[in-house]
Amino acid sequence: EWERIPPTKLQQLVSSVPKRLLSVFFKPLCPSLSWEETKYMFLFADTAKVAFSYASGLNGVLKAQSSGFILVFRKKITDVGKTYNTITGVFTAPRRGVYYFRFNLLGCSSSNGVFVSLNKNKEQILYVTEKPRGSCETASGGATLLLRKGDHVYVVLNRNSEIFDNKNNYCTFSGFLLFPM
Repeated sequence: EWERIPPTKLQQLVSSVPKRLLSVFFKPLCPSLSWEETKYMFLFADTAKVAFSYASGLNGVLKAQSSGFILVFRKKITDVGKTYNTITGVFTAPRRGVYYFRFNLLGCSSSNGVFVSLNKNKEQILYVTEKPRGSCETASGGATLLLRKGDHVYVVLNRNSEIFDNKNNYCTFSGFLLFPM
């Protein structure tokens, strides 16, 4: 795997890629890239791609009364890399790298708010609160995380929370690999 190659060795590999090979295959695809950028693109062309976006798939209200739980987003919008599990609601990092995650939730209750957290493994990373106001309110959050292979990221709907969704996909969870490490 590329993540095991020391930086000096990687630099040697990049320098050793023949310019002719790049000019025939990669440079025509991305003419605005420098030769160095084109070389890196060539070296990482087979690197795992990771990007997902799911909606809740709900048609109505979902409540977390006395205890919270992992929200499961079941309606696929995009899933490159198949790293999000629609049974458990958990994303599993396929490799070490820096990832970005974002969630949006809609609450339309006059008595229950939206209290939600983004978690990495069993650690709460951020907590978002949207208190009930008698109208629909959106709770959104996002974070950039350094993950190791096998780390888990998920959204928790905490107790006394209520969300609403329908075919308009108000409630979503998305993430993607920014770059491998």
